[in-house]
Amino acid sequence: MQELLQQHAEGEGEDELSLHELRDRLRTSFRETGVLADITARLRRQFVAELVQHHHGPPAMKALVANRQISELPLTQRQLRNLVADFLRAQGLLQSLAVFLPESG
Repeated sequence: MQELLQQHAEGEGEDELSLHELRDRLRTSFRETGVLADITARLRRQFVAELVQHHHGPPAMKALVANRQISELPLTQRQLRNLVADFLRAQGLLQSLAVFLPESG
C-alpha cells in the first residue's frame, strides 16, 4: 500500500496512477489483506449495538446482544471461534468472515 502511495506521490512518468486507479488498487489491497472485511465487521457490530442501545432494534436482537454481554464465553469456545475466523481468513472467505465476526462476538 505504501508503495502505491509513494508511486503516486512521485509521479513516475508514464506509470503515474490516476486517482481512480489508485483508489481501485487500494480497495483491492484492502480486500485481499482482510482489512476491508475487518472494518465492515466492526461497523456492523457498532451499528447493531447502537440500534439496541437506543431501543430501535427488534426484541430478538436486543436479547441476543444482552445475552452476549452478560455471559462470558469459556476459553475453549473463544479459541474455537478464533480458529474458525483464522480458517475463513486463510481460505480467503472474507465475506463469510465479515458475517462470522460480528455474530461470534
